[in-house]
Amino acid sequence: MKRPIAKINNKEIYLDIGNYENDKSLYLGLVDVEGKLYDEITINFKDMPNIAMNYIYINNKISDGLVDYLKDKKIISDTLMYKRHTSGSYELVKVDLDELRYYDNDSVDRFENIYDKKYFSTEVEEK
Repeated sequence: MKRPIAKINNKEIYLDIGNYENDKSLYLGLVDVEGKLYDEITINFKDMPNIAMNYIYINNKISDGLVDYLKDKKIISDTLMYKRHTSGSYELVKVDLDELRYYDNDSVDRFENIYDKKYFSTEVEEK
C-alpha cells in the first residue's frame, strides 16, 4: 500500500521509488495520485557512479525546502559530501530504505531484490 508523503496545494503527493535503467541505482521522485510527476528527487549520471545503492545524488533543481522536508522525515541523511559535475555540484545523501518502506513497501522490496546486500552500505567510503 502506498501512503502519501505530503499534501501540496491540496493534492496528496507520493514517493515514486524505482531504479535507473543504466546502472539500476535508486530513483526517487514525487508524483500525484494519478502518477503525474511533481518533482524528481534524484539525478543520475553515467560518469558519476554512486558509492552504494542506498546513496543518491540530489537533483539540484528541487527546492531546499523539499530537501529539508525529506531530511526531517528521516528519508535522507544530512549532506555527506558534494560532487562536482560538468552541470553543477550535487549533494550526496544516504537513503534510509526502512523509512521508505513506510510509504511504499512493495517498491522498496523490488529495488532491494535487484542487488546482493553487499551493494548496500552503512558508511560513506569516500570523503
